[in-house]
Amino acid sequence: MKLVSKISLRYLLFSFIALIVSIPVFYVILQHAIFNSVDESLQQHEEAILKVLAKKPVAQYNSFNDNIRITLTNQPVSPARLSSRNIFIQDDQENVTYRILESVRNVNGRNYFIHIRKSLIENTDLIQSIIGIQVGLLIVLLTGLYLINRSLSHKIWKPFYDTVGKLKSFSINSRKTLQLPRSDIQEFYDLNTSLEILSKKAVALYNSQKEFTENASHELQTPLSIILGKLELLMQTSPINEEQAELINSAYNSGLQMKKMNQTLLLLTKIENNQFLTKDDIHLQQSVKSCVHQFEDFAVQKNIKMVLETKGDATIKGNKYLFDIMTGNLLKNAILHSASHSRVNIISDNTEITICNSAEEGSLNKEKLFVRFQKQNNQKPGTGIGLEIASKIASIHNAQINYQYTDNSHCFIICFFQKDILSENESVSADIRNDI
Repeated sequence: MKLVSKISLRYLLFSFIALIVSIPVFYVILQHAIFNSVDESLQQHEEAILKVLAKKPVAQYNSFNDNIRITLTNQPVSPARLSSRNIFIQDDQENVTYRILESVRNVNGRNYFIHIRKSLIENTDLIQSIIGIQVGLLIVLLTGLYLINRSLSHKIWKPFYDTVGKLKSFSINSRKTLQLPRSDIQEFYDLNTSLEILSKKAVALYNSQKEFTENASHELQTPLSIILGKLELLMQTSPINEEQAELINSAYNSGLQMKKMNQTLLLLTKIENNQFLTKDDIHLQQSVKSCVHQFEDFAVQKNIKMVLETKGDATIKGNKYLFDIMTGNLLKNAILHSASHSRVNIISDNTEITICNSAEEGSLNKEKLFVRFQKQNNQKPGTGIGLEIASKIASIHNAQINYQYTDNSHCFIICFFQKDILSENESVSADIRNDI
């Protein structure tokens, strides 16, 4: 829920509760005030009747309606009692609420029973009219508050939404700092100013880090090549004993791994910096066949059989060099982590490339699968960057790499979402999983 909606909702909720509570309270107070007014009128009427009775007998007191009754009684004197009562009116065929005063008074030595009543129908109508007006005001007030808040949210919060839109489209790889609109609202002005300063610092730090990575990688290439070359020459010298040969070979292998790590990090940096802008027509099936052919010798060394199945002939737009690296990394991992005398299944159709290999252990940790330097098995050789590179290359090609653990097999599936893929057959990698 948006901030402005939360604020508006609280205002409306408070106004609604306050007005809803005020209606019955107002009704009770208004009714009490009307009763007091009617009671006071009845008491004044009683006093006027007593003054008339003191001067003339009751027989000469005439009432023009049935609301006043005065009769002689033997009941003892009692003060006035006030009550409300519903009385059925024959002419109107309805019950009418009356306020009634009854008392026994002594006038000139004689006791008189006095009954005075006054209809509350006019007052009830008045109360209902007032309550109706208040309910109408409640609806108008809530509607007005909603419309005002909605209008103000579009005007007052517009700079904030503009800033959010700029932040969503901001990319540190573009090396452009944020240029946010100015606002006459102090809070938004301070926010935009702080974000612009922060973006400048972030871009400067990113450029500095990028330069350092590129320079470090390039500078390391030469000394690493020299070290490896010297080690090769050293291995060819004689005399050399077995212990020295083992030490030299260990140093040479470490140097090779360091050189490979340096090249991999340099490649990853170039990918993150969008330095591969070339777009080629990539034939999926042909590229997969070529990659499988490159790794045949590696698979034979481990006594692993590679089974390739292609369906259709899809073409996508992308960088062929990076595409081959992505496919090669996944295929190399499948061979590297497969047991001897097992097989690796590859299926390529118009929308997916699936690579499956038998699993020596259980399912892999998906959260760390594509994280840099997070190796699932430390006993296996590798840099721990291959899957991250493959994932980043997939995103460049508008694709996604998914992992599934099915039938004791690790399956990596490259799913393409490009609209310009030419598709002839629709196939799912489940076909090959059933054969494993």
